[in-house]
Amino acid sequence: MRMLVQLAKTIGFCDGVALAFKRIKEIRLKHPQANIFVYGQLVHNHDALKELERLNIETITVDQNKSFDENISKLKANDILVFTAHGHLKEDEERLKAKKIKFYDLTCPKVLAIHQQIIKKSAEGYQIIYIGKKSHPEAISSVALTKNVYLYDLKEKAFNYRDFNTNKILIINQTTLAPLEINNIIDDIKKHLPSAREIASICLSSKHRQEELVKIPSQTDLLIIIGDKNSSNSNSLFLLAKALYPHLDIYFVENKDELSQYDLSDKKFAYLISGASTPMKIIDEIKEYLQKI
Repeated sequence: MRMLVQLAKTIGFCDGVALAFKRIKEIRLKHPQANIFVYGQLVHNHDALKELERLNIETITVDQNKSFDENISKLKANDILVFTAHGHLKEDEERLKAKKIKFYDLTCPKVLAIHQQIIKKSAEGYQIIYIGKKSHPEAISSVALTKNVYLYDLKEKAFNYRDFNTNKILIINQTTLAPLEINNIIDDIKKHLPSAREIASICLSSKHRQEELVKIPSQTDLLIIIGDKNSSNSNSLFLLAKALYPHLDIYFVENKDELSQYDLSDKKFAYLISGASTPMKIIDEIKEYLQKI
C-alpha cells in the first residue's frame, strides 16, 4: 500500500512572496535590456531564486559588515536595484537617487503596515520593543525607523529595561516568528514593564500555517516541513513541530533530493507543510516522491 500524503491548506507562496515574484517579472518585461540586481535574497529560498537566474537578474549578497555603497559598488548609473519583501532603510533610496540608479520597492504590505505603526506610535511618544533576529533584514529595517525602537534580539535574549521611562510601551515582533518563540519573551517584558501592550504583528500566512500545524491528522506518522534553512518562518514551523510532536519523525527539507536520503519505507501517512517562500513545484515533487514509496 502506497503512502498517503496530505498537504496543509495554507501552503506554498504567501501573498507577499507571490506579489514580489509577479512584480519582478513585470520589472524585467518593462526593462528587457537593463542590468537588474536584487539587494539581498528576494525571498529566503534557493529554489525559488533560480527563477531570477532564468530572468537574468542578479542577487547581491549583502555583507552586513560593509556599507550600503560598498555592497552596491558594482552598480552603475541606469542600472536597476530591487529592494526585497523584507524592507530596507529609506536612506538607501536617497543614495540610489544620488547615483542615478533606478530602484523598485517590493516590501511586503504586511511589513509596510508594521513600519507605519512604528512611525505613528513613536510620534505619539511610545517606546517600542521590537522582538526579532538581529541579522534579519526585516528586523534591521524596522529598528532603524526611529530612535524609539529597541531590539529584543531573539537569539541573545538579553535586554536592558533601564532605557524605559514611560508607561507608553508597545511590543511588536518580526512578522515571521511563531508564538512559541516569543510568548516567554513577552511574559518577561510584561513582568518588567507591566504597562506594555502588544500589537498583533505575526503575518496572517505564518499564523495560519502555525495554526494548521497544531491540528494535523491523528494518523500522521511522518511530518515534513518544506522550506529553506535561511527562511525564518520555515524555521519557526520546524521549531513548533518539534515542540508539539516529540514522538513523530519530523524532517525539515528544502527539496525532494534532500528528503531522498531518509528511509521512509515504513511510513503510512505523511503531512506536508511549507514556509511562505516555498514554490509549489518543490512541494508537488515531494508529494509525488512520497506517493511512490
